[in-house]
Amino acid sequence: MVEGMKRPSTTKNPRRPESKTPINLNRPLSAFCSVRSMQVLKSLLGEQQPTFLELSPETWNTDSCFKCAKKRAGVLKVTNDLAERGIALIQRFLGNRTKDERQTQFLLKLARLHTKAVPKKTKAELTKKVLE
Repeated sequence: MVEGMKRPSTTKNPRRPESKTPINLNRPLSAFCSVRSMQVLKSLLGEQQPTFLELSPETWNTDSCFKCAKKRAGVLKVTNDLAERGIALIQRFLGNRTKDERQTQFLLKLARLHTKAVPKKTKAELTKKVLE
């Protein structure tokens, strides 16, 4: 796995996989690691170097550097599900505006209609119009 973290990344944007083929689970764990994995690890550690990678994985729990990274990773909030993001967006949009379910549904329909009515523009196009 440590060797994999020294290998350059093969994908341009890991957030958007290029193929729809399922992940081959028979590949070793090191095949899923790259330089980007090391960058994430270093960002968790801040100024410290990931010295525990030189040790046997069985002894990682006793290493202070590993404990620090594990603690920081444990408090990270991760929202990787599209449904969770949608619910969070709706809750932020509605806030405390309404407690009535009918009003909530009305506001969501209104937002959907408004989204369809307004032509989609990029940030650059909108900024250009404002500056003209």
